[in-house]
Amino acid sequence: MKKQMKLLGVLLIVFCLTLSITGCGDDGTQAYAEEFTNLATEISQENTDWQKLLSGADYESQDWINSVQSKLSEMETSWTKLGALKAPKKMEDIQSSFKGASDKMLSAIALYKECFNAPIDPNSIDEAAMNALVDKAGEADGMAMEASSLMLEGSQKATDMIKK
Repeated sequence: MKKQMKLLGVLLIVFCLTLSITGCGDDGTQAYAEEFTNLATEISQENTDWQKLLSGADYESQDWINSVQSKLSEMETSWTKLGALKAPKKMEDIQSSFKGASDKMLSAIALYKECFNAPIDPNSIDEAAMNALVDKAGEADGMAMEASSLMLEGSQKATDMIKK
């Protein structure tokens, strides 16, 4: 997942630069490109921070859980904004992909919040509960991957539109 998210970050930057170069005019494309660029930058940074948090996981620490919950709330805000962006008519199909990505990622974030809602005491959790937690985290990861794919799809649509 980490590799795909890095690729997504690169593609989003390319998409943003392309829009900023070609998005001139008074049809709202430039404003959309600027809003999208700001959100893409936020989302990319939040993803980097999220990966760092996970790499230093301390499932038994309330401080770590608090940091995770805080980061998830930040991510939720950014992805909600992405889904709510108003695209100019010629970019509605692109925004549709980004809205789908937003919806998937918001579902993933909700599951992550459930997974990381309290410290895990390895001495008091049974195997069934641990398996359920792992399954839920896996489901959230799958949704995050789907969100990433939809973002790539939107970026590809934008690239194709610009080439025309």
